[in-house]
Formats: sequence, structure tokens, C-alpha cells
Amino acid sequence: MKENRIKISFQLNDDEIGDGPIDTEALWCLMVDGGLQIKNISMFIEGISYNDVVETKELKDKRHRILSINQKSENSTIWIVVQNETYDDEIVDKFRNLGCDIEGGKPEGYYGVNVPEKISMEKVYNMISSYCDREIILADYPSMRH
Repeated sequence: MKENRIKISFQLNDDEIGDGPIDTEALWCLMVDGGLQIKNISMFIEGISYNDVVETKELKDKRHRILSINQKSENSTIWIVVQNETYDDEIVDKFRNLGCDIEGGKPEGYYGVNVPEKISMEKVYNMISSYCDREIILADYPSMRH
């Protein structure tokens, strides 16, 4: 049976907006008991991971604000900014070869990475470090569950 996913726009908080170019993030969700289950990788909302179930409040403009995480998945989320675009495809392939899911978006060069619970974080950290050491990427770890 196919899941009935819906696209929900989430209002970012002031810390998540920072100097960034956006104030909302749209994510695919599935309505489940206990809230909305996140069905893609967040690139801007701190503290959530793929398959988390969140409780939200709908705001006036149809945006939602996350109130709490009712059920945490065992996935981790990593944010990557590729500073040298010639490495984009290589980096995406490396994450996928490790068994991670990766989604890119706007602005160009920004990626959200889902690290499933069964994947070795040591291998992921080693790969990221090899690119960070050469100043090819920047990495942030907004939702670590491993």
C-alpha cells in the first residue's frame, strides 16, 4: 500500500534562520498516530531526523511550527555545504556508497544527509573529515542518534 504523503511547510525559528536565505522548509510527512512522521531529510530544522514523529501547531499562514518530537527515529542527520562545486557528484556518490541518503536543494551546494541506524558513523565521520581537512566541505551535525 502506498503511503499518503503530504507536503508541510515548517516555520524556522530564529536560530535556524540566522543569516540564511529562507524562513521556512517544506518537508514530506505522513499523518500517523502521535503526529506527523518526517519522510525526507531536513536541511534547516535542527534536532529532527528522517522518520521522526513530530507534534506541530498550525500557524495562521498554513505553516507549521514543531512543538515536540513525540517519537525519535534512530537515524542521524548531517548537513553538508560543498564549497567546491567540482566535488558535488563525488561527495553525493560517497555518501550513497556508504548507505546514506542525501538530498540537495537551494541554495546550491547545500545537502541534508540521512544516516540510517545500521550505518557505521565511524566510516561516515572519516569520509567527512577527509573533505573537511581539505576545506572542500563544511559539516554540521544537527540530529545525532548513533
